Amino acid sequence: MLLDGVVAFDPGAESGGATDLALQRLMEVGAVSATMDDADHLDLDAEPLLGGTLVLLSFLVRQLSLYAEVDPLEVVAEARRFIDGESTIGLE
Repeated sequence: MLLDGVVAFDPGAESGGATDLALQRLMEVGAVSATMDDADHLDLDAEPLLGGTLVLLSFLVRQLSLYAEVDPLEVVAEARRFIDGESTIGLE
């Protein structure tokens, strides 16, 4: 489902599109669950989603490092620079 969300992502699209449908599926399969108790406290469990995300990210970092012939730590460092807005490599 995470990969479906990536494929469906359109930064110019209005909300409610294909990305929302792909991410809604995460709730349907139990990757994320939310419950509210009698005192109106919300309990959100995203552990299955986080576990799957780590597996997927590990695979992708390894593939990128092999493709670019760099250490996986350099791929992670570049991803952090991208998140911080400091990357010289953009998504075009």
